[in-house]
Amino acid sequence: MEGLFVGLMIFATVLAIIGLVLVFLQKKGKVSSFTTMTASGPNYVSVGKTVIVPVLLGVLLLYRYSLLWAVLYGAIFLVAYILIQVLVK
Repeated sequence: MEGLFVGLMIFATVLAIIGLVLVFLQKKGKVSSFTTMTASGPNYVSVGKTVIVPVLLGVLLLYRYSLLWAVLYGAIFLVAYILIQVLVK
């Protein structure tokens, strides 16, 4: 069970970091959001969504062990996201 936890934490963290890189590249103008067509109609895919899901997964995984670690994990990525939004032009 511990091996699965560690693997999922690494996976979620790597995906969250990739999401932050995509947000940075979007702010620089290198990456843009896009719309895909699905059976139910158009679906707008925002680069910011790529950060939310893995961070929430990491928070939920850490919450099983400690609320403090879960809050710290979420806060680190939230601060990084806000800094990218504010400082990068």
